[in-house]
Amino acid sequence: MVNIAPLAQKYNPLILALNNTALLTNAIRPSEMYSALAVACVCLLLLIAGAAVTFKKRLL
Repeated sequence: MVNIAPLAQKYNPLILALNNTALLTNAIRPSEMYSALAVACVCLLLLIAGAAVTFKKRLL
């Protein structure tokens, strides 16, 4: 859904998986993926924080 808007395409974390061979062949620069990497890291931190809150509430 993010790829529909051309301005939001560079923030789509899916390009990290789709353009891996382009990175290996130097077809694109890693700096072109920094914004997608930042979005992926923020989402990862939010998911970890949510999991920590969830498991803290439960008695295991």
